[in-house]
Amino acid sequence: MKSKEYISFKKMIEYIDKSLKYTEGYTFKQFCEDEKTIDATLFNISQIGELVKNITKETMEQYSNIEWNMIKGLRNRIVHDYEGISLKSIWYVLQNDVIELKDNIQKIIINEDNKKNDMYYDENIKIEFLIPKYLQENIDNLIQARKEERLDVDCEEEELISNINRAYYSKDITEDQAKILRKKYLWWN
Repeated sequence: MKSKEYISFKKMIEYIDKSLKYTEGYTFKQFCEDEKTIDATLFNISQIGELVKNITKETMEQYSNIEWNMIKGLRNRIVHDYEGISLKSIWYVLQNDVIELKDNIQKIIINEDNKKNDMYYDENIKIEFLIPKYLQENIDNLIQARKEERLDVDCEEEELISNINRAYYSKDITEDQAKILRKKYLWWN
């Protein structure tokens, strides 16, 4: 999977979370009466559809359980026929489809993380072999946080960034090791 696709999946999760946050605790009637929430929610849903353009045909085929064309179609309907959108349909999407989509995208991210970790482990085992214990523990914590889908994943990533830099500047690892660790665990190119 390309880095752009991975980032797009992460952004999709953000837009889904915003849509769910904006409508949390709302009834359909409350949703229909709150113009700001409608606008914000429709914007976020349209952005999800916009990001589908970054997903390759191969990835769509690999994850064919997701209705990619429906997502793009809803985006087009929102953008090109905003006044004609059925709020009842949008409410249904929010209450059902968006939650299922989030679950599926999170599974894709975890699956891709695992693939990437396996691939780089095989290619770079010598480079990773001699890293400081604190850095290895940080990597293990990040992998565990991603597998458990914990809310502190971003904190673990920030800590790893800091520790890679610390290890590099204190000459505990080489520049090549730092680059490989960043690419493997943080998706930096």
